[in-house]
Order: sequence, then structure tokens, then C-alpha cells
Amino acid sequence: MSKSSDEKMQMWLRVQFATGAEKQKGLDFFAELGMTEQDVLNTYGKPTKGYLDVYLFNHDSSRYQVAHDKNNPNMSEQTLYRAANVTDFKYINLRVVFAVANTLGKTPGTVLDDLVKIEESDRELERMLKEDEIKYAKEDKATIKAIEEAAENEKYSK
Repeated sequence: MSKSSDEKMQMWLRVQFATGAEKQKGLDFFAELGMTEQDVLNTYGKPTKGYLDVYLFNHDSSRYQVAHDKNNPNMSEQTLYRAANVTDFKYINLRVVFAVANTLGKTPGTVLDDLVKIEESDRELERMLKEDEIKYAKEDKATIKAIEEAAENEKYSK
């Protein structure tokens, strides 16, 4: 059963950040693909995987399949390993892009466009997380201040 890359990314976000029924929807989605919660987190989670691995996973492929594809006779697993650890798609070797395109039956331009989308969604996610951290830090400060004021008021009321 093949799932679209956008659908997989949305469900991963649910697994990673949602709670309750929303998180369960994401877990059920990946369970259909034979993946546990830990498999999902290991596959999509930073820093263990770079954009290349996420892209290949979204297309039901792997570095192993690219390296051993007969259309890519000069592509080594080591080259793919290095490319998988790149966190800025601009530094992925073009030979890797062409090899991935050959294996998946896509054009190199399509592969690059998709890598850009993955990187952009990752940057957007990081931005949202930073905003949430700031929001919660402000809320925590307000809560701490309220507790301190309540304790101070209680001390003076005695």
C-alpha cells in the first residue's frame, strides 16, 4: 500500500506532536505500513535522518535500493550514506540526485524540488516549535510570578 509523501509527513507530525485521538490516527496510519511508533520517530526524527532518507522513505525506497540498482553501477552505499547525513539539500552530490531519480523513475529536477519541499517543511516545523517554546516559556514565567505573588500575599495575610 503506497501512501503519498504529503500524507506521510502530516501523519508523522501527528505522531510526533499530537496527543490522544489525533496521535492515534498517525500511529494507525503507520501501523498499516508495518511501522511502530519508534520506527516512525527513527525514520523521520532529526538528527538521525537527513532529507534524503525521508525522501526515499516517502517513495517506498531506501539507500540500499539506490546503491544496488543496475541503472546506477557507480553509486556506492558510502556515497549515499554521506548524502543521507546532509541537512542542507544544496550540498547533496548531483550523482546521488541522478541515481535516486533513475531508481525512482523520476527526473532529477523533480527529486530536487521534492527535497526542497522537505527542507522547507522542516524549517517551518522548527519555526513553529521555537514559537511554541517562547509561548510556553512566557506562560511558565507568568505562572511562576502568580505563584510567587500568591505566596507573598499569603505571607503578609498571616
